[in-house]
Amino acid sequence: MAVWAVAYGLLWSIVPPLLSSSFPLDVAESLSWGREWQWGNYKHPPLAPWVLHSFYWAFGKAGPFLLSQLCIAATLWLVWRSALRLMERDRALLAALLTMAMAAGAQAADKITTVPVQFAKGAHSAQLKGSFTGYDTIHYTLVAKAGQTMTVKIGGSSNANFNVFAPGAQPGQAEALGSNDGDGQWQGALPASGKYLIQVYQMRASARRGEQVPHTLSVSIQ
Repeated sequence: MAVWAVAYGLLWSIVPPLLSSSFPLDVAESLSWGREWQWGNYKHPPLAPWVLHSFYWAFGKAGPFLLSQLCIAATLWLVWRSALRLMERDRALLAALLTMAMAAGAQAADKITTVPVQFAKGAHSAQLKGSFTGYDTIHYTLVAKAGQTMTVKIGGSSNANFNVFAPGAQPGQAEALGSNDGDGQWQGALPASGKYLIQVYQMRASARRGEQVPHTLSVSIQ
């Protein structure tokens, strides 16, 4: 049983960083708070971001996933110890196993879909339609040159948002080059040549409700 539990924890600590190019949005948000060592923010007290950033500093990209497994292990131990006060040992173990099954379902990785943006011959703009649900995101990618001007606009849902990342930058690991304004658009001069990434997502409040976000993304390069 102990060997299985250790293998389970290592699996969820090592495999997700290998398969995902970025952290879930909540993790990226907490990491940005934790590295500033602030005494608080508009959402949470400071301890959770501090601990999360410490694990990221100590273990790299696997740190946040390892921390989540340690928290799950502590929770399962507390469930088992609490259940022992109310029922016999076998039923207490069953309660912990059922809790573990719920945790495993909750850890299903957020889906990241990558969609290349392609312009028709002679065109300088393209329009793409897509849809995603909950914490899933879509990464639209396109190649552009330094000095060109990129214009991005999104519509179709009030929950649709986007971030633009420069070549080599990844969501959750680097600061975005730009984001949509109140009108759902952004325009800016490009600092380098290479492949740009447009991350389309929805805010946590609506993502928690599992809302679907149909959207239309317009991209132009001049």
